[in-house]
Amino acid sequence: MPENNDILNEEYVISGLIQIGDPQNKTAIKIVKKLTGYRMFSEYHQLIFEAITSVMSSNSHFDMLTIDNKLDSNDIYKNGGGISQLSTIIASHTGANALSFADLIVEASVKRYALGRLHDAFSIFSEKSDASTADKIAETNLILSDIQGYFQGDTSKGAIHSKEIVKEWLDILEKRLDGDEEYIGVSSGIPALDGVLGIKK
Repeated sequence: MPENNDILNEEYVISGLIQIGDPQNKTAIKIVKKLTGYRMFSEYHQLIFEAITSVMSSNSHFDMLTIDNKLDSNDIYKNGGGISQLSTIIASHTGANALSFADLIVEASVKRYALGRLHDAFSIFSEKSDASTADKIAETNLILSDIQGYFQGDTSKGAIHSKEIVKEWLDILEKRLDGDEEYIGVSSGIPALDGVLGIKK
């Protein structure tokens, strides 16, 4: 079960992102970078976040209707309340300090992941097995390493390749917007984004 504020934190972030609606907004980029690779407690919220990330990666502006159109055929989205619930979230939260709420979402995600993996570690020793104590300790150490990797955002441990691509794209875009000359004029690999940024082919 989530902490009392986990759901509210997710709603603040979703509301903040949709109210921004600009794929080149620095705050929106930082929020998506921070949360990419982690999971929200609510599947409904996670779907919306992934839809926002997808639209941002195509360098398109977005609003409530854009996200609803993208998810309209998704059963989890519809069962979670669809556009009615999404509009309630946006109307109920200003979206201010969304970046700070994103930090809280990461902490909650890491906590849930760690508790699940620690349960796996406990099972190694509590369940009957032919494995030696040394093997069990080694397996437990791998689990602890996995938890640490998740906490540090190590996407090499089970994350989806598309998430790595999105994160790399966001890194490049953020550096361009900050005026980093090393990244000005370098193709992002996304034609639509190169067109907006004036990349010469």
